[in-house]
Amino acid sequence: MSLNSEQKHAIELALRQRRAAVLDELRSETHAEDGTMRLPTHRGEADDDVTSATDAVDMAQTLRDASELERIDAALARLPSAQFGVCVDCREDIGVERLQAEPTAVRCTACQIRYEKSHAPV
Repeated sequence: MSLNSEQKHAIELALRQRRAAVLDELRSETHAEDGTMRLPTHRGEADDDVTSATDAVDMAQTLRDASELERIDAALARLPSAQFGVCVDCREDIGVERLQAEPTAVRCTACQIRYEKSHAPV
């Protein structure tokens, strides 16, 4: 079952809203108040072990946001094509409910479960 134009429009709106939010998060994580680039660091705020762990968490959050932005941009690029909403593994339609909940999804639920099981950390 392919998406109708109303469903595609709603998904596009959700993607664009989330994209704006992620960009705001990235800007706040990587830019100082004067607009210059900065790498967040907690040096001097606590002992070295805590500082290193906090810096690692900040970096992980930035990488997570950058990855999400890439997935959103990829979904927006696919949206006008017939490939949007088609599972990359089984080539069947991804359910409308799944796309509404996770508009960046590239796999149907069954294939996503198989993918996660086969790519789970050991």
